[in-house]
Amino acid sequence: MKKISLIFILLFMIIFIISENRRGYYDVNTGQVYCYDKWECLHESLHEYDWEIENGKMRDVRISATNEYHQVIAEYYKKVGEIKEENRTYMESFIYTFPGVLYPLTDEGWGGLHELYAEIFRHTEEYGSDIPNEFIQFYDKEAIYKLWKQYPNF
Repeated sequence: MKKISLIFILLFMIIFIISENRRGYYDVNTGQVYCYDKWECLHESLHEYDWEIENGKMRDVRISATNEYHQVIAEYYKKVGEIKEENRTYMESFIYTFPGVLYPLTDEGWGGLHELYAEIFRHTEEYGSDIPNEFIQFYDKEAIYKLWKQYPNF
């Protein structure tokens, strides 16, 4: 009986650890999003939108890898860098300090321009901020909502 109890406890602990460390992702090979909560589903839907035009058709270059997006990022960073830190808006600070652009990636290796692309839109939705005007051109809210609503945690 003690062995069964010990096995049950170990199994429960393993399941708990796995469930606490799971992360959503967009599988570019299958076009499928895997997510576990509302905001993670939005984030992964943004990766899907970044890659796909519609109905599984892939873009030649993902939005977050285009020269236009990189140019806007560079200009935005220059503009925000000239603003004193205490005078920046929430979104200016969030974008400017995002890992993997000017600052190092997180310890887990997360960050960079593709993640920033998804996080700009997600943060505006989750925290009620506005997408900075410079970035509006890169998002089609209606198309993104359509993707997001496909997933059970919406």
